[in-house]
Amino acid sequence: LGHNGNLTNADAAEYLVLLLGLIEEDITPLTGSTSIPNPDDVARTAGAVRALVDPDGDGDPSDGIDGWRLDVAAEVPMGFWRELRGWVKAINPQAFMTGEIWWDDYRNHTFKNARPWLDDAFDSVMNYRFGDAVYQFFNQTEPITATKFAGLLKQIHDDYGYERSLEQQNLFGSHDTSRIGSAVVNPQHRQDHGAGLQGNRDYDVTAPNASQKQRWRQMVAFQFLAPGAPYVYYGDEVGMWGADDPDCRKPMVWPDLNYQTERAHPFGKERAENPVSPDAELRAFYGRWIGLRNELPVLRRGDYQVLLADDDARLFVFRRSLNGDSVVAIFNAADQPASVPLSRLGVGGPEAWSPGLSGGAEAPPVLTIGARWFAVLRRN
Repeated sequence: LGHNGNLTNADAAEYLVLLLGLIEEDITPLTGSTSIPNPDDVARTAGAVRALVDPDGDGDPSDGIDGWRLDVAAEVPMGFWRELRGWVKAINPQAFMTGEIWWDDYRNHTFKNARPWLDDAFDSVMNYRFGDAVYQFFNQTEPITATKFAGLLKQIHDDYGYERSLEQQNLFGSHDTSRIGSAVVNPQHRQDHGAGLQGNRDYDVTAPNASQKQRWRQMVAFQFLAPGAPYVYYGDEVGMWGADDPDCRKPMVWPDLNYQTERAHPFGKERAENPVSPDAELRAFYGRWIGLRNELPVLRRGDYQVLLADDDARLFVFRRSLNGDSVVAIFNAADQPASVPLSRLGVGGPEAWSPGLSGGAEAPPVLTIGARWFAVLRRN
């Protein structure tokens, strides 16, 4: 559910009036309300919830909405979200509710601690904190150290509790920010800052090059290996790029359609011409990680331990473990290759580790990790 409009009726307003009219024909409040003072408004809101969660009122919510994303949630009284959760969950206990909680102090780049909303309002929040931390380490002109990166991730886990952290939507972009495909082209900007042409005419609107796409893939691998629920904004998986809104809201790029080459600049500046078509290789990369995460419970529910945060070499290594299964992820954020002895990570010895996640061959005692790349080990 999102905020919308400026109190002027749009072309579709009559259809909304019709929908509300249908909802009001059969309204029985689900509960009393403490956050909505007018009893008529309580009934109207509760009736709208019922119509959305169980449209035909037969007690089976399978034909209704079971995923709720609540916009600008921090600007709405907490009491209302508690009541909305009660109404939704009473009809469909399996419904998923996530809230948009992000900036606490925009100017100083600080995020809200969303724990109060996770206690009894939402199942999850859009975890912009995760994306900002990853960008700062992997995709910043002046990046943070590996130690600082480890601390930012630990703070999220401490604030929300580790089990709740596993449920948070880890994202790199949304309809309110630049896409990851443009963020890698403009590493001088922090998340949601200076990333749109309305306030920054120098923002680079062109497509990412090969080295920038490698950084993109490295961050995606981190997203799928780290604790939390990966959230992929539509089109990122096929290589779409775009500055802050409205550019991040371009129509989806489909393989069976032809698109005009992007060659114009909103302010008439010179720019490279970029053909527009789905990136099949990037889509396959996303697909492999989605498949692995679905296949391996250790990536979804495993615990998390930082094995190495090397500020000088810009190496970050962590381990995920669950029920005897164990995965080690090694990330090199430097611009040159790195050699990593397994003994330095505290793995090896009597344990046999294989490169990749499919098992098989034994890993060498020293791994070479390419610049801006990663390696994964799994215990045999």
